[in-house]
Amino acid sequence: MAKNRSQKISKTEQRKRTKKGEFNLNPETKKGILIIFLFALAGLSVLSLFDLAGSAGKFLEDALASFFGLGRFLIPLILIALGYIRLNEKKYQPSSSNYFGFFLFILSFSAILQLNLIDEDPFLLDNLARGGGYVGLILAYPLLKIMGSAATLIILIAFLISSLLLTFNTSLQQIAEKGNIWKRFYQNIKIFFLNLKFKNRPEIPETQKTTTSETENFEPESAPPSKLRLLRPKL
Repeated sequence: MAKNRSQKISKTEQRKRTKKGEFNLNPETKKGILIIFLFALAGLSVLSLFDLAGSAGKFLEDALASFFGLGRFLIPLILIALGYIRLNEKKYQPSSSNYFGFFLFILSFSAILQLNLIDEDPFLLDNLARGGGYVGLILAYPLLKIMGSAATLIILIAFLISSLLLTFNTSLQQIAEKGNIWKRFYQNIKIFFLNLKFKNRPEIPETQKTTTSETENFEPESAPPSKLRLLRPKL
């Protein structure tokens, strides 16, 4: 009896393991499927923006316009960036703070776009499409009711800058240093093109160089003293 029970338990455990094994995908496989869908969704969103995806593209374009407003034109780039980061995860090593900064950037940017249209009917679809959509309305509407438009704009700009710092995991000092690097890079490019300009000037022929050097090094010979006396005026 005990042997039969142990055999039954082992069979049930094997069945559970086989069932789990059917859905237990490799993490790299899951990541690959996610990357494919991100790139595919980016392509569909691009086609929908140009009305090249049929009725499904029209539905997708309306959804993007209502949720993101003018920010819908950035959605394909955002999806491609997310897919590229996930594809090169070992190189960039994204963390939860980076993704949160990404989300905060979309939210604050959409809110800035929607800020000027809240005085009108904020829930009208045309106004949502011309502004930041429902995503921008979520943040801009309560802030505008609590504060004025100028204070809301300052807060949203602060959110936007903070989101960039979180997304790229950097600091203001590093940004300033990178600015100096770009300045030096521009100066080096300018010097390089100036050197090319002077190198492309026509060279002076060797004969002309010798004549110019002779004229530069020419010193008049001193006349003999007898001739110098003859050249004196008579009194």
